[in-house]
Amino acid sequence: MQLVDIIRQVRRDLEEEPDADDIVDWANRCLDDLTSIVKKEAKQTYTIDSNNAYPLPPDFHDFAYLIIGGEQYYPVTQDDFRTRGFKVWGGTLSIQEGPTTGTMEFYYFRKLARLTTTNTAAEPEIDEPFHDLLILYAVGQLQFTEEDYDDRPDFMQRYYARKVEYSNYVMKKRRKGRTIEKVVW
Repeated sequence: MQLVDIIRQVRRDLEEEPDADDIVDWANRCLDDLTSIVKKEAKQTYTIDSNNAYPLPPDFHDFAYLIIGGEQYYPVTQDDFRTRGFKVWGGTLSIQEGPTTGTMEFYYFRKLARLTTTNTAAEPEIDEPFHDLLILYAVGQLQFTEEDYDDRPDFMQRYYARKVEYSNYVMKKRRKGRTIEKVVW
């Protein structure tokens, strides 16, 4: 479903014409809410230098792992100054007890791409059977801002129930992608 269809459906459900920018703002907040479910994977390569301060990518949501010289580095707490690993502080990644030259590959989960009114042909980065989540969320939030409380719980309750369905769908899809070796005794 394209953004133009989402906007049209939100307006139809509300039976009014809210500004497209407002609808897109709520759709993007919905995408923010779904980011931790979808877990879009990304990778950034850094050249290791003496500054040891590497800015996180602008679309960074959460880290997965860090590879340096073929070895995996794990996150360490801010008060740990001895363990080999990496830290994230203030939007900056740094390595601890690692090499001072070479490259590192930072694997992370990124935020979902933002929708804009300048590209209404764009589609949200979630599985198509669940594009209605953006409609349910936008309608529920726009009703709330218009103080139309009578119908809001219905749309938001439907959103939260559908979000659980989507979460289960994504987990099931991930499990299908795994290779499990059968152990024979």
